[in-house]
Amino acid sequence: MSRRGNTRGNNNEEAPSNEEMMRLMAQTLTAMTNQTAALTALIQNQNRNNNTPQPPPAGNTDGAQVAWLNLLEKFVRLGPPQFEGSTDPMVVDKWKEDIEKMFVAMRCTPVQRQQLAVFQLSGEARNWWKNEVISSGLDENTLTYAEFCGRFDARYFPAVVRHKKIKEFTDLEQVKLMLVDDYLNQYISLQRFGHFMVPDEDKATRKFENGLGDHIRSKVISHCFPTFQQVVNSARATEADWLRNREARQRTSNARHQGTRNKGNGDPRNDRNNSTGWKRQRSENETVNAAPTFYCYNCWDAGHKSNQCTNPKRPRPTILNDIPGPIKHARVHQQNFQNQNNGQNKTNPNQGRFHALVPRQDQVPDGVVEGMFLIHNKLGGILFDSGASHSFIAATFVCDLSIEVLPCETPLSVMSPLGKNYLD
Repeated sequence: MSRRGNTRGNNNEEAPSNEEMMRLMAQTLTAMTNQTAALTALIQNQNRNNNTPQPPPAGNTDGAQVAWLNLLEKFVRLGPPQFEGSTDPMVVDKWKEDIEKMFVAMRCTPVQRQQLAVFQLSGEARNWWKNEVISSGLDENTLTYAEFCGRFDARYFPAVVRHKKIKEFTDLEQVKLMLVDDYLNQYISLQRFGHFMVPDEDKATRKFENGLGDHIRSKVISHCFPTFQQVVNSARATEADWLRNREARQRTSNARHQGTRNKGNGDPRNDRNNSTGWKRQRSENETVNAAPTFYCYNCWDAGHKSNQCTNPKRPRPTILNDIPGPIKHARVHQQNFQNQNNGQNKTNPNQGRFHALVPRQDQVPDGVVEGMFLIHNKLGGILFDSGASHSFIAATFVCDLSIEVLPCETPLSVMSPLGKNYLD
């Protein structure tokens, strides 16, 4: 009895109980369920992408398989973009930039980067890579991401396109009507193709600064800002001030234009009518003023010429002689003035002098300026003498302009260039 009991006791210690068996089976089933769910999700994602799963890293063990699936799951959760093939270099470069940021965050190896990048190819790009692997005999288990990029760029980002983008970055400037922010966006977008031209911040800052528009660069460059952001901030502030000044000028111009239109009540025909009326009035005035007044050189009366004159010849009128027209009454005032000065109130006459205009005079005396001048549409010779004591006007101009003549209150003795005295 004792032996059987010991035998049963030994059997109980070596064989697991039913509870332990159930617990182990549950753990195994849970692990298989989780693995199946992960594989199912991976297969569904691959079907959506029209891709086939990539092989795990070399050494196809269970641990390597699990590690690959975990890496792939983390990568898919980040939402990497797919690449279906494009001839736009900006699209190609943007796709590479996006997935490379994820590679850095996940700390992937060069081979893992290549495998994950290939996993995101679809459509035309996927077909191209299949042919590339077959034709070149590539081993995806050892191929690095740098080797993949070399073949990828040769297909979708060739050297001729890269050189074109480099030239665009070299020639980039803020053209007319381009805002500073638009210029900044283009600069940053193209800078990736010309990193060798601006390897540090100082060179990048000077390149951006020199490309600004003339109306902004002249005010920014004088400050010699050391950082890129300081140049950008200064350019934005300068542009805002320039735009405010331009809007103010436009408002002033529009107000002036609106005022001009209001004068004609907004009707261009009124402007034309007003202009026509002014021209008509001016023409009539010019006709009246320009009507010639003829004087006879024989009798010195107005209205006819000497070849038509039937009157007896009279001497040329002067201030002291009989003058036709409105000047004749001056003799009465002159005679009254002389009668008043015949008594005790005689004063010594003032001495004056005047110059005469001589045709073809070779040299004009110092202080004398002569020329022709238009007075009420009458062209006459003018002589300015800085040493003259009085101003004189020809009798013909007095008549033509209907100027009232009054005698001098003080007698004036005038000496002519010929030495003759004229006593008024």
